Amino acid sequence: MTCLLSLPAEVLHIILTEVDAHDLAAINGTCQELNSYITDNKLLYQLHYLRNWDQPRGLSTDSEDEPGWEEDLKRYVRLKKLLASESYDLHRAELPFICETIVDHLRCSIGTSESSMNVAYLTSLLTEVHHYPLLSSSSLYALSYPKGPGALNSAEERQLTAKLHCYYGVPITMDGNPEASLGYPMHAYARARVYDLRKYTDEGTFWGL
Repeated sequence: MTCLLSLPAEVLHIILTEVDAHDLAAINGTCQELNSYITDNKLLYQLHYLRNWDQPRGLSTDSEDEPGWEEDLKRYVRLKKLLASESYDLHRAELPFICETIVDHLRCSIGTSESSMNVAYLTSLLTEVHHYPLLSSSSLYALSYPKGPGALNSAEERQLTAKLHCYYGVPITMDGNPEASLGYPMHAYARARVYDLRKYTDEGTFWGL
């Protein structure tokens, strides 16, 4: 039986391009030979990236200033693993990374929200009910929905979770129903927050503080 590592490099490359992008890290850790082949293999990571996500905005096919295909792919794979967890404590601990990665992913998207692979990917990651506490731990939610998870302790964390909800763009409830009546009193709180001129100070206002 032919060993995988005994195959010509061209054949091995074709095989590795057909595996799921999220499995590259696992394959990379199986043995030293595969690790040497996969690590820093720009073409392999580029093919996987462009198969799953939009070509980075402003990057032409013949551009010499290429993004870090491997680094970005690993970030998005890590994001998927984090959001697959139902642990709110884990989500909170990784909130800065989650927020930064989602925002970067949206900034790199091209086309419309209906045609962008980046938007479709993020939508698929944020469809579970256990994600909603991650999106609703700002002070705004704490005021309008006392039975919710409550506001996070630090202003920075509250700003991040409110920012994520703004990008999510849909009123939500803890039972996962985006059209429930909870959205209507929430709108009243949000409007009052926006039009409260006392919040417009020299320091500026932030997301959901």
